[in-house]
Amino acid sequence: MNRHEKVLIFSQWSSFIQIIVQKLTEHEIGNVWIDGTCSHAVRKNKIAKFKENIGIVVMLATYKVGGVGLNLTNANNVILADLWWNPSVEDQAVDRTHRLGQEKDVNVYKLIVEDSIEGKILKLQDKKRNMRDNIMDESVTDDNNSLTTNDLINLLI
Repeated sequence: MNRHEKVLIFSQWSSFIQIIVQKLTEHEIGNVWIDGTCSHAVRKNKIAKFKENIGIVVMLATYKVGGVGLNLTNANNVILADLWWNPSVEDQAVDRTHRLGQEKDVNVYKLIVEDSIEGKILKLQDKKRNMRDNIMDESVTDDNNSLTTNDLINLLI
């Protein structure tokens, strides 16, 4: 990563973000973080630091607070530290970098633990994406285009 690149890291867990912040700080990697506990003023200030300060190379955010209303085209690397069962939430987070003014290629990385619940979440995400893509297609009559109770139960077993 060169000095002109910046990284966004998303997680659904504030506590996980704090662990990552601690490690980044230990390694003297400039970072800021936002989650639901940040006031609007604090959030705005941290976003400005990330955009304007070349020493701040990583911004961490929870999916919910980082998914709406942010334009972060100065970042070109996105790391999804854990998966969200609804792929639209992840897509919305990644879209923070895909705005007018983005001049760099954007790299997106999903951290996935092999043989874990995340594999099941990926399958559920694929099913939800297929449902979304087929919802307006009248030629698709597949009954597999809806989530079932078994889909949710299979996440847990």
